[in-house]
Amino acid sequence: MKFSSNLIASSGDILVSSKKLDLDTFLNDLKQQYIFLPDPGLEAPTPVFFCTIETYSESGQKQLDFALKNIKREDPSLRIRIDEQTGQTILLGMGELHIDIIRDRLKREYGLETYLGPLNVNYREIPRKFIKQTIVWNSTINEKHATISITLSIEPIILDDKKIISFSQIQITRSDEQNFEYLKQEHVEAINHGVRLALSTGLIKGAEVVNVQVKLHDIQLTGYISPALYSAAASDCVRACLRHADCVLLQPMMRVEVICVADRTQIVLDDLARRHSQIIDVQQGISGGLQESMSTIITRTPLAELIGYSSTLRTLTSGQADFTFAIDGYEPVRSH
Repeated sequence: MKFSSNLIASSGDILVSSKKLDLDTFLNDLKQQYIFLPDPGLEAPTPVFFCTIETYSESGQKQLDFALKNIKREDPSLRIRIDEQTGQTILLGMGELHIDIIRDRLKREYGLETYLGPLNVNYREIPRKFIKQTIVWNSTINEKHATISITLSIEPIILDDKKIISFSQIQITRSDEQNFEYLKQEHVEAINHGVRLALSTGLIKGAEVVNVQVKLHDIQLTGYISPALYSAAASDCVRACLRHADCVLLQPMMRVEVICVADRTQIVLDDLARRHSQIIDVQQGISGGLQESMSTIITRTPLAELIGYSSTLRTLTSGQADFTFAIDGYEPVRSH
């Protein structure tokens, strides 16, 4: 919480007490004298890189899970997820340096030696069409037959501000013919789990499918249907929708600011052009004087083109340059 006041504390005034009773009294007095403002908090940036992380022994996995949980609590920009198909732990972070720092902390603070898989750009996929599909699943367990028929639709969510929204939960369409009153909460959660699993690996590059609305239109059951069967049927139905939804691959775009010595400006610009950058602004330095003049270059560049850029920039400018970058939305990957 934040508060503001025009009151001033002077020598001898009691500001806080170690006794609970006195503290409660103090806080009650504060409420009468101060205007409390809600703290909006900080919005963690969307991770743009990911890689697998493993320990060199199976016995270290529990310790790794514990350590990552603690680090994530201190670093909200770090995301951790488990690949439900392979069981591997996946780190999602803001860059090569960010991932390296996490690995270093694991070794330094927890004594964990870890192996990192290849660093990958955190692409996204989005559908461009409304598609509705029906899937029928049959199951036989102990000679007991069961059937589930489920109808789901997917639809793109159009956002003007280029935000990326992950799937949260299905919407249930209610009508006179289908009210879903017999669906229990555990069944809805199982369907959500199946939908989430299907959307976690798109069909283009295995990237997460985002900005998508999923609706449940109909479900017909015969026999006993386990929660696992609800999930499996929902997953298959969403994948069937994705196959016809004209999905596109989105790549993270970065706003890049390079500061370099003025006589290397053109060399840096040529290299950025080869990386398919959109040049936004170039502020040429003025030569002369005791201090070497510098230029500032601002571009919008695909993140995939910036892997290893720091080493290249150092070479091009003989170490006389620096750069920063920040996420600047997503846009469709174009063939060059």
